[in-house]
Amino acid sequence: MQRTIPPERLDDLKKADSGLDDAEIMQRRMRYGDNRIAEQVSGGLWALIIDTIKDPMLWFLLITSGLFAVTGELTEAGILLLALIPFLGMDAYLHRRTQASTQSLGRRLASQARVVRHAKELTIESVELVPGDLVLLDPGDSLPADGVFVGVQQLQVDESTLTGEAFPVHKLALQEPDKLKATERVAATHWGYAGTRVLTGSGRMLVTHTGKGTLYGEIIQSVLHGGHQRTPLQLAVAELVKVLLIIASVICVLLAGTRLYQGHGLIDALLSGLTLAERRCRKSFL
Repeated sequence: MQRTIPPERLDDLKKADSGLDDAEIMQRRMRYGDNRIAEQVSGGLWALIIDTIKDPMLWFLLITSGLFAVTGELTEAGILLLALIPFLGMDAYLHRRTQASTQSLGRRLASQARVVRHAKELTIESVELVPGDLVLLDPGDSLPADGVFVGVQQLQVDESTLTGEAFPVHKLALQEPDKLKATERVAATHWGYAGTRVLTGSGRMLVTHTGKGTLYGEIIQSVLHGGHQRTPLQLAVAELVKVLLIIASVICVLLAGTRLYQGHGLIDALLSGLTLAERRCRKSFL
């Protein structure tokens, strides 16, 4: 896919051979942060509880069970509480599946990278990469960030993790980078992407995007933030639950107010309203 090079990276193209110095590295690390593409998923019981309590169906079951209990129908109340077990189990399964998916994506990323800094070749941790770094790639290497190739020798890359394409992709070096304009789109054949792997040849890649700014990082973020999105059926049920609860609450208040106006006691009025609301909820649920 075609992309534009960030304007602040255009000057890096002119001095790519020598790499960055200490001052530039420090400045860019403060600005862009670490090259952490796959953050650890927040897991555990607490994260699962926070995610689960957002579902209206949970509250529907709890409130309906409470209405049954208040009106003395303990069997129905217990059945609804038992219905929470498969509901909570499904949420736990989806939460665990999201964690497993993110860990699987993270294993495809390079842990170390060979770069040119201070006109010297160094091996550093991939998280230490910053935009403007010059990465050296050989067969079998995984790309640690997104960037443009400034030098290649018969370079072929496996991009199946991003595109699903099974065939190797030939890469070309960016020609005449000094003439590149800020708004000019660069063809996909000049780009390298984090999470892909060198099959044959070698290349030199100028890093332009790190961390969550990479295409691979965007995929992982979509997994993290979209893993618990509700299905269309769940969304429809949630809307139905809201409507039923509103209707039941209005009926409960109206009946309780009527009973109170007729001279009955406050407790009697509340129980009458709760009983009618419970009946409505039971009919809707069953």
